[in-house]
Amino acid sequence: DRVGDNDNSWEYVYEVEEVLKTYPKLTLVWVHAGVSRRCSEPEHHKMIERMCDKYDNLKIDISWVVWEDVICDASGKIKDGWVQCIQKHHTKFYIGSDNVAQYFPIRDTSINLLAGNITKYYQLFEKLTPEAAENVAYNNAEREYFASWDVPSGTGDDKRCTRRPADY
Repeated sequence: DRVGDNDNSWEYVYEVEEVLKTYPKLTLVWVHAGVSRRCSEPEHHKMIERMCDKYDNLKIDISWVVWEDVICDASGKIKDGWVQCIQKHHTKFYIGSDNVAQYFPIRDTSINLLAGNITKYYQLFEKLTPEAAENVAYNNAEREYFASWDVPSGTGDDKRCTRRPADY
């Protein structure tokens, strides 16, 4: 959309649709659900739901400002329309932190400064069915990004890393 344009129309959605139609074998992960700062509509979830209904090859990432600025209300609570949309299409949604590491020196290594970027989604998981919560929390990303990887086991001669079970 255009910055600051809250008219319940989406200026550039047609471009995303064109890619999805032209390349039906492409899996397109629409990062931040197509949101940027001051660039969303009040009924954004309805457009996302319509797009998910229409395109099997569309996936939605809900990290970064889309969570705070669009999916949650001013008090930080997730909006019901988003819960319903995500529940309906729970095999298409991913969470994320938009941070990759703690790149600054910290003395107390028992503190995980990135944890809040993930635990903020717990309120969503509590409103979804257990299957949907697990899909959005980690199963979808596991299937999409890592299912075909030869992940080191961390056992025997393969000591490159130890894999931790997925959980939330």
